[in-house]
Amino acid sequence: MTPNPETVQKMRDALKQANDLDKRWPVNDLLDTLDLITMTRMRLDVHFAKEGIQELSLRDLMNLAYSEIVADGKVTLDYPLLRIRGVGKKGFWSVANQLTRLDLGGQCNLEWNFRLARIKGIWRIQGPTPYWKG
Repeated sequence: MTPNPETVQKMRDALKQANDLDKRWPVNDLLDTLDLITMTRMRLDVHFAKEGIQELSLRDLMNLAYSEIVADGKVTLDYPLLRIRGVGKKGFWSVANQLTRLDLGGQCNLEWNFRLARIKGIWRIQGPTPYWKG
């Protein structure tokens, strides 16, 4: 089902105004707002339903794309999105590019841009990210 454009815009405005990495949002509303490629959206719907996750924060979503785990003084880089069946690289970049494209509010944009810079540096990406259309 195609989301209502007015509802999506209201959600985008709410994300920007909240400017809160830890505020929880209904998963379906957040995924509608991101306007992901169809396969990624479907696979994330299945994943979150299977895990019983009904609400998600922007930090949770960013952690799915990229997180750093520190244990015993060692930093391990993690990309959980890539482990979700059917998401793959195109799905990963669909999420990353939409997080980049949307105005999530100053604090949230700053956090995502920091993570994106780390991803691009680690993967040696210069210029636009893969699959960027903009």
